[in-house]
Amino acid sequence: MSDNNLSNTLTQFQDHVRKNLKFYVPLAAGTLGLAFLYYYGTSSSQALEVDDLDAEVESSLTEEEAMTLTKEDIEKLSASRREFISKLLKNFGNDNFRTKQFQAAIENYSKAIELHEDPVYYCNRAAGYSALKQHQKVIEDCTKTLSMHPEYTKAIVRRAQAYEATSQYQLSLNDYVCGFFLAESNHQTASLGIERTIKVLAAEQAAAEALPNQLEHISVSYALHYVNCFEKVTLPSDESDDNEADKKIREAIKLIDDNKFSEAHKLLQSAVQADTKFMVEALNLRCMFDIIVKDWDSANEGLKKALEINPNHVQCRIKQSNILTETGDVSGAFESLKELQTQHPESYEVHFHLAQIYFILEQVDMAQACYQTAMELSPTFEQAHIQYGVSLCYFKPREEAAAFFKKSLETFKTSSIMLNVYAEFLMECGQMDEVTDILDKALTISPNNATVLLNKSIFYLKAYTDLELAAKYNQQAIDIDPAFTTALLNLANIKSIQTKFDEADELLERSKKTIRSKLELEAIISQQLHNKAKQVFAQQYPKKLELLSSVPTGAV
Repeated sequence: MSDNNLSNTLTQFQDHVRKNLKFYVPLAAGTLGLAFLYYYGTSSSQALEVDDLDAEVESSLTEEEAMTLTKEDIEKLSASRREFISKLLKNFGNDNFRTKQFQAAIENYSKAIELHEDPVYYCNRAAGYSALKQHQKVIEDCTKTLSMHPEYTKAIVRRAQAYEATSQYQLSLNDYVCGFFLAESNHQTASLGIERTIKVLAAEQAAAEALPNQLEHISVSYALHYVNCFEKVTLPSDESDDNEADKKIREAIKLIDDNKFSEAHKLLQSAVQADTKFMVEALNLRCMFDIIVKDWDSANEGLKKALEINPNHVQCRIKQSNILTETGDVSGAFESLKELQTQHPESYEVHFHLAQIYFILEQVDMAQACYQTAMELSPTFEQAHIQYGVSLCYFKPREEAAAFFKKSLETFKTSSIMLNVYAEFLMECGQMDEVTDILDKALTISPNNATVLLNKSIFYLKAYTDLELAAKYNQQAIDIDPAFTTALLNLANIKSIQTKFDEADELLERSKKTIRSKLELEAIISQQLHNKAKQVFAQQYPKKLELLSSVPTGAV
């Protein structure tokens, strides 16, 4: 396999495992939302092709004469004559196949096999059986082919299709992955087969697996994307008449400022059980974390109670719309936010969250208008600048996005978040020269920013294909934020590329304890299935491990 083909192969395969698990709305690179694209179109061309690897075989022997040779006739022929006639029969079979006379083709190939066993004949006969949907016979003939020629890609993929047609999805996936890596060219059939079989298997396994009852830790990196979408909650400075619940709420706000979200959530859960003069504020904050951990019942109950006390509390009403978005009712969220915009036109938070809905609906001009309004109402609201820049990345010339990010960096000079997003943008554009300096500057400002460390890992994969450095920075991100799902998945991917399959699977199992939705669980299971299928490849083709452990430039 040429270096170029190897690079293309691995780039395509790595596309299958770039599954980011992040919050709320799609952003760029490290702030991407969870997104999956599965292709449902099935390419049947490979199943309906036969190999014709010989030069033209000339003979005065007709098809009828060749087909009527008896066992005794065959035994009298020399080995070279038997092989010659078998090639003739194979060519007759190919002619029949091309004219869709599949049964006749099968008979020709069977007679050719009787004269001289050849993996091509078995594989071609399997194509005939495939055309007639005799899938078990396809499996048998392809298995025979592979016993003679283990790297015969067409037989591997043809058997994968037969396994898929008979709902033997794990065996199908294993073959598709093997076929994908061994193919010299035209990976599409195997690639699409991988997508389809993983979709089925992941859905089945996710349905059977339980989600964690509760998250032991909230990922700071994950939660910050949502926390930063709201103005900071403040309380009156006079603490003279605070009771114990009031003190807990003040302490929770300090913990939020320190990004200690799990501790803050627990304090708020305790505080709202008692009498407090800050009940609305406490419920509002508790529900923010309820939404992050996808505890919809608790969030809805808390928001309802808060709005009974203060029906016009803007953040609580925004969070109600967020729940609608997260649970699939985007139109309901849109109507709620439109009403809120009419009632509170001065609220930059409302305009920002409405922009998020427009972005999801791909109404880009409306989204950008709302982001701009939010920025005008609150020039220091960083999240609006980030999202507006992201919208430019997706839908405007990149030069316009670059200019906007540079301008925003002047406004937010000490923001590691803005630097990190700009570095992501440059990586997406393939402009690697500045990236490491920008990320190092971000780490100088915020040494414990796990998202920046994850992007350093991704940078060393994309720019230098340096697996060791990529793993080092990725591990540092996990050490800082042990519940950072995306970092766990990315390191699992690196370990899989290094053919450290057991370590990869351990990381994937850990990541399951950090999520609270079936969609996220399906994504993790999908990566587990990839990892296990690659392990099968390694066992079956130990001399081909370089196909798994090489990383082309640009693969993540």
